[in-house]
Amino acid sequence: MGAKFFKRIIKRINNIEHTLEKIIYREGFPDKINVDKNSKDEIDNLSITINKLIDRLRYKELMLEENNAMKSEHIKQLSHDINTPLTAINLELYELAEDYCIPQNKIEHVSSKIIYTSELVKRVSETHNYSIENQYVFLKEINISLLLDKSLKKWKYLMGKHHIMISSSVPENIIWHTDKLLFERLLDNIFSNVIRHAETDEIMIDLNEHQLRIDDYGIGFILPENPSSVSGSGVIKSICAKLNLKLHIQSSEKGTQYTLENKVI
Repeated sequence: MGAKFFKRIIKRINNIEHTLEKIIYREGFPDKINVDKNSKDEIDNLSITINKLIDRLRYKELMLEENNAMKSEHIKQLSHDINTPLTAINLELYELAEDYCIPQNKIEHVSSKIIYTSELVKRVSETHNYSIENQYVFLKEINISLLLDKSLKKWKYLMGKHHIMISSSVPENIIWHTDKLLFERLLDNIFSNVIRHAETDEIMIDLNEHQLRIDDYGIGFILPENPSSVSGSGVIKSICAKLNLKLHIQSSEKGTQYTLENKVI
């Protein structure tokens, strides 16, 4: 065997190494390795095996793309299917108000919940492939005083059912740069935590230009170091990070304090 033979063997081995490197470390798929059909040596057998691996990877990638496309289309259809009856309910609500003389403020309160649900469904449809951390949010000037007041009105009935008194110090026209829907979702998760876990009879809410503080005087809870992304604490933490808010939670047997610090003044 001469030098040319060994050079050819080394070249084929280098081609195999280069192909494997692309499969392992780079995006996309490499071209298949050229194989001499008349050759049956171990290197060609290895090349044939690698080519089969490339085919299988390409097939799996196509299947994954197809499944993701079907999932995306299903979520969009589901979003439409949910929003259609929500729109109908909203229209029927005002008809019922006229028929049964329901006060306008109560109708608007229920209607705002329907609209909020519809907006959440739309947001889920638009961003279902991304976690909260990967969503891009445009922060705008939002009147936090009005948004907090709106949220408290939404939760007032449930708070009352659980005999929770609301005390608040909320000045007018406090403006923060935030996302309205995400901030409302943040408040929903905090108030939901209070109702479900705190076992308190009072919450205190204090707002100023720099921070929002929500205190309950319940049983407290053990703060997980790395809360699940789908748990109440995990969602609160993720939303605060997205809204550029510094979150601090203190909890003991004397109650729990949520402090949201506005880092952009």
